[in-house]
Amino acid sequence: MNLSQNPTKEQLHSIIAGANDEAGHNILWVDNTGEVRVTLLPDDITPAGWEDKFPSTSLRYETFVQGNGYVGEEAAADPAHIDRLYNSLIREWAQRSNRTGAEYIDLF
Repeated sequence: MNLSQNPTKEQLHSIIAGANDEAGHNILWVDNTGEVRVTLLPDDITPAGWEDKFPSTSLRYETFVQGNGYVGEEAAADPAHIDRLYNSLIREWAQRSNRTGAEYIDLF
């Protein structure tokens, strides 16, 4: 899903459904080109060290803590959750041109 290329809720649904809530903490983030990703937080970094490991980060959402149900099939099946994430992504990306560096988004 790329925020610069007519993104859809269905694309976001697929991204959220493809992540594993039980595998560990996950981070929803957007790179400088607008590509939306959910990445399992690597063991060798903390959420605060994210931008050092992923310098192309443009937007980064609050860490989805393992077991809280923010990613995975069940999370993707919640229309309110997908709507909230989708609307936030669209809004934050549109405002991104006025900012420099990575932006941290506290959604919850």
